[in-house]
Amino acid sequence: MLTGLIISVALLGIVALGLYWRKEELDISATLLLPIFIVLLWVIPWGLIALLPFGLLLSVVSPAARQQWSIHRQRRIVLISTLMAVLLLSSSLPLSTPTAPDDWLLISEENSDAMFWPASEQYTWLHEEMVISVLNIRTPHTFSTMQMAESTLAIGLMLDLDDARLSQSLQQIKIDPDTFYLKEINSDDKHRYSGEEYSVLREQIILKGFTIPIGEVLLVAFPSAGGELTLLSIVRLNLSIDDIWEEAVVNDWIASQGDDF
Repeated sequence: MLTGLIISVALLGIVALGLYWRKEELDISATLLLPIFIVLLWVIPWGLIALLPFGLLLSVVSPAARQQWSIHRQRRIVLISTLMAVLLLSSSLPLSTPTAPDDWLLISEENSDAMFWPASEQYTWLHEEMVISVLNIRTPHTFSTMQMAESTLAIGLMLDLDDARLSQSLQQIKIDPDTFYLKEINSDDKHRYSGEEYSVLREQIILKGFTIPIGEVLLVAFPSAGGELTLLSIVRLNLSIDDIWEEAVVNDWIASQGDDF
């Protein structure tokens, strides 16, 4: 949360400098709307993904907005470009280190296949025939916990990032990930752990050339205000899954985090 607050203060500082440069040409509309826009990143579900189309639509539909753009075009372009650049760069800031219960066997602190942007940190453990990964990742589009998990999971599925994470997990136990693919299971998108509801995603692991699943992946998302999301990924390569929601494992992990969740 602290990182998000620092970024927000930096953005507001840029807005203040940009809008009050040459006061005789003060951009009143932007003076009011841009600070509101930054504050809304903390409360609006989907953040930038929802706010940017709305802002563009308002600029096109409103005659007064079009007139203001014609008067302050250069200043607004520079200011908005600077704000977007700061948001993008801030998503590369370091994250907190993933942790787990003491009885889990840590097998990897590497994240060699991670994308350069946004910043992420993934640790992997072995526990009771499961490969469990904890991924901390920046969410450049929002500081709000509302719909943070849902929007990030949707983006991840669209970009096939779930397959990349499965590949990382299987590589840690010396299994060739190129022989498998994931198929989403039509299931509940939320489940209750330790008294709270969290966004979840279940997927089957399918051997290429076959249609029979050989295991499952469970993803549980834990949003944090300020633009950081934790994804707990549990890979089980067998079909005898007594608890498809892995409640004992997830609850143990939540308990190990103290007051963080």
